Amino acid sequence: QFLQQPLILGYLLGGVLVGPIGLRLIIDEHEIATMSELGLIFLLFMIGLELNVEELVHLGRKICVSGLLQFPCCIAFHFLAFAALAMGGLPVDDSHLGVVYIAVCCGMSSTMIVVKKLQDKDEAKTEAGQISIGILVFQDV
Repeated sequence: QFLQQPLILGYLLGGVLVGPIGLRLIIDEHEIATMSELGLIFLLFMIGLELNVEELVHLGRKICVSGLLQFPCCIAFHFLAFAALAMGGLPVDDSHLGVVYIAVCCGMSSTMIVVKKLQDKDEAKTEAGQISIGILVFQDV
């Protein structure tokens, strides 16, 4: 709360801290995969509680068009940004494929963080909020 960020961010950072990248308290890949699957199930359940299916059907075209355009545009933007960094002497990766991979990762959004922020601002039930959540779910699928 001190940083005014959703609690889910703390959970994610805590997972990284105890996992194989951080303190290596949990290194078994099977355990990590199981916990990841449970986390995804809980995430989708929480998002499902926020969705109004009738509103999503009504906004379906906006969500599909926006979802199909937003992700490739984000990838292209990040790729160009990383290319500009490389031309400036700060290469992100040695290969073009590596840069594309990092651009795709940056193009992904964190659905739960956005949903929580929309809830905190009482905008989750507005048309813009529903469109945002719909686009994020569309991307997740």
